[in-house]
Amino acid sequence: MRKVIVIDGTHLRGRYGGYLVAASAQDANFQVFPIAFGILNSENDEVWTWFMTKLTEAIPDDPELVFVSSNRQNSVYASIRKVTW
Repeated sequence: MRKVIVIDGTHLRGRYGGYLVAASAQDANFQVFPIAFGILNSENDEVWTWFMTKLTEAIPDDPELVFVSSNRQNSVYASIRKVTW
């Protein structure tokens, strides 16, 4: 796995609603693969922190790990700072 994790989320439309978040990465052959995903009831600091905490169970600790997010919410950045890798 390359040391770049892409995190993104989208609102779910329909009867139940919610928010889908996902973390993906690339391997050495430039193939994209999912690492984790979650369906949340809303988008806020608490749920992003929960997702990042669960992500630490799948990703080993590495000081060179980089997170990329197209989501410009402060909740994503705050949760990365709260959760220690």
